[in-house]
Amino acid sequence: MTADELKDIVARINRPESYSMPRFGLPQDQHDAEIRAALKVSSAKARAGAAIVASRLSLYAALLKVGAAPAAGEPRVQLNR
Repeated sequence: MTADELKDIVARINRPESYSMPRFGLPQDQHDAEIRAALKVSSAKARAGAAIVASRLSLYAALLKVGAAPAAGEPRVQLNR
């Protein structure tokens, strides 16, 4: 992911009433029904293994570093820039 792509995501996260704003920081492991419907299959399941969790945390940290506002109720952290 390029710096420009990260900045684009951050702009969407920080835009009030955008789709991305309320979803930022939410666990993304409870969307099995949505995935099955979108893929038109009956057995799709969201991945939730350690690699997926680590990649989500890495992306979350990168987005915060580029300027995304933390989700409501999330602790404020000092990031090394």
